[in-house]
Amino acid sequence: MAITKAKKEQLVADYAEKLARSKAIILTDYRGLTMAELTDLRRQLRGVGAEYHIVKNRLVRLAMSRAGRTVPEDLLTGPIGIGFCFDDAVAVAKAIVEYAQSARTFEIKGAVMGDSILSATDVTTLATLPPKEAILAQVLAAIQSPTTGLLGVLDAALRNVLYVLQARVEQLGGVAH
Repeated sequence: MAITKAKKEQLVADYAEKLARSKAIILTDYRGLTMAELTDLRRQLRGVGAEYHIVKNRLVRLAMSRAGRTVPEDLLTGPIGIGFCFDDAVAVAKAIVEYAQSARTFEIKGAVMGDSILSATDVTTLATLPPKEAILAQVLAAIQSPTTGLLGVLDAALRNVLYVLQARVEQLGGVAH
């Protein structure tokens, strides 16, 4: 089925917009996957704020040029599927790596994150990082830790003063409550 020039232009514009919004893109070779498997992968990626598209290499090259992004030519050879990461690149990498481990023919080719080019091994490593929420919780705990410790010290000091006052009142024969 031939794609019209207008449809190609629309696809390039759509890819360029997705590339501009993406925090990262993960490139894969999807050969051998059935439509049902591709649908399952797309569903999993939607759940982590991403989209997965089978793309024509020439159209993606044009879209990347429009979006001001570059990708090494070796990543744009053969059949290409792109995972567009709009939110948390780690969550998307994790979903794609897990899918690649379960699918018999699905292969990660590499990724582009900002100006960095990642190999397939780098994408697997990225997938092992904790999710963004966990990292934020760790940072928040580190920030709160000194404050919590200071409050504990001040509370203990105040409690000790109250114990001394209570003991003094009892020593003088009064009853303090």
